[in-house]
Amino acid sequence: MKPENKELMDLKKVLKSKVKRAKDKKKDLEILIDGNSATPRQKQEYVEVKAQIEAWEDIIDLIEGMTDE
Repeated sequence: MKPENKELMDLKKVLKSKVKRAKDKKKDLEILIDGNSATPRQKQEYVEVKAQIEAWEDIIDLIEGMTDE
């Protein structure tokens, strides 16, 4: 494996971990929003977390395309 591929795979692993934690946080925020007990800040945070997950998943897709894995 090329050294740059190893670095990309390490980055992919870190991003997948971040996505997992963010999805857990998103799930917690969804419960608050669905229960009508979320503050405006929590609703904003939900949107931000959702966007961050999408961005990280896009980067993971790019890494997979670059490393053919």
